[in-house]
Amino acid sequence: MYVDGHFTYSSYQDWLFILDFDSLNKRANEGKDEISVVHKLERAESALISSLILHTGMKHLTAEAKHVILCEHSPNDPTRSFTALAHEHAVHGGGDVIRRWHQQWDGTAASLERKAGTGKARILSREQVQQYVRTPILRANRAHRSIHYSAVAEQVRESTGVNVSDRTVRRYGKEELGALQMKGKKRTAEERE
Repeated sequence: MYVDGHFTYSSYQDWLFILDFDSLNKRANEGKDEISVVHKLERAESALISSLILHTGMKHLTAEAKHVILCEHSPNDPTRSFTALAHEHAVHGGGDVIRRWHQQWDGTAASLERKAGTGKARILSREQVQQYVRTPILRANRAHRSIHYSAVAEQVRESTGVNVSDRTVRRYGKEELGALQMKGKKRTAEERE
């Protein structure tokens, strides 16, 4: 976010990072080595955006970060092309991702907001996750038995007829149900009873 001549952001650790461009702007306005000062300003902005991407711990970029990246684009400058910007800002997916943002962009950050309902559809509904993933995990926990996600995934495939991967079942268990994957202790027959 650009506020009073400063770019600011707050990361997940709640620390504030402020980069002051006032001195660079003053030198540029005075006409002293204007091109190199403006270039330094652009590079400082790029460094800020890159640090924003690296330090926030977000899976996706914010609409504001996408907007600032797209503002840097220049179709006639090879150093400001989609591919160059993707490389500079470490955007996963490369220039094609930034090209898609550009098609969606109307010049405002709001146009880059993720819309509800976009993205890949769920394989299993929340009710199916509760019934076919949560229930076997809880049943095994209550019986003090270890259970593997591969076995749960196999049960889900048989019960629902949906071809779901082990990894997807593991993600549902971890993210939605809060199930922890632990290494079980080997127990004797007496301990299991």
